[in-house]
Amino acid sequence: MVIHTDSQVLRHPIYWFDDGSVIVRASNYQIDGRDSIMLFRIHECLFRRHSKVALERVLEDGCDVPTLTIPLALGVQVQDFTSLLAHLYHDT
Repeated sequence: MVIHTDSQVLRHPIYWFDDGSVIVRASNYQIDGRDSIMLFRIHECLFRRHSKVALERVLEDGCDVPTLTIPLALGVQVQDFTSLLAHLYHDT
């Protein structure tokens, strides 16, 4: 995935766990009219157990945790993924 230089990259304030085993990147998020990328660091086993979507794991340079990118073609919004995580982590 190409990250444009005018995009902001943010860690999700709730779903960034230091002991998470995978980073999930959602890139259809806007702040002040600019495209932004929201990162979630979650527990891969929990996500894989409840997801039928096969996302490719990529180990990016300088990162010790693999990254999964949600394809824009799926139409998944950051809020949609946040709602899923709230359900999986029993926050709702």
